[in-house]
Amino acid sequence: MIAGLILFAAVASSLSGCARPAPAPAVTLVVAVGSDPGALNPAVTTSGSTHPITDQIFNGLVGLDEQLQPIPELAERWSVED
Repeated sequence: MIAGLILFAAVASSLSGCARPAPAPAVTLVVAVGSDPGALNPAVTTSGSTHPITDQIFNGLVGLDEQLQPIPELAERWSVED
């Protein structure tokens, strides 16, 4: 009986550390733009005010690193032919 209580206490104390951490609070980002961005489809828009917004939403095929060299984003690989 005592061994059962000790086992129960050991299991209960070990499970108390398995509780989920509290979820991170929701964060809202508000960005002011000078005009209505219109369509948020970067493939068809020509509005200059749309690109800063769509750059935060969509990835391109490639991006640029700190030395302005191309790095993959959505593209897995590419080649350049002469």
